Amino acid sequence: MEVFAATLRRLADQSGGLAERDLPGPHASLPCPAGPAAAAADAFEAIVDGTSAGVPGGDLLGRPASRHEFGEFTVLRPLEAS
Repeated sequence: MEVFAATLRRLADQSGGLAERDLPGPHASLPCPAGPAAAAADAFEAIVDGTSAGVPGGDLLGRPASRHEFGEFTVLRPLEAS
């Protein structure tokens, strides 16, 4: 999670919010207006630094996950196995 947050921040800083396409998965490509990379970087940094605690929930396969809501998108973080 920490590496992904740092990568998003670097990409957001380098692109200046000018990315043309978002690639959310291996076979998906969506138009990307200015700003989402920075918003995603902010969100993942909030998860990493603990300012977004999330709420208990589950992922699409029913596995336990912490749900972090950020306006137009949600991040599901798998819960650590105990």
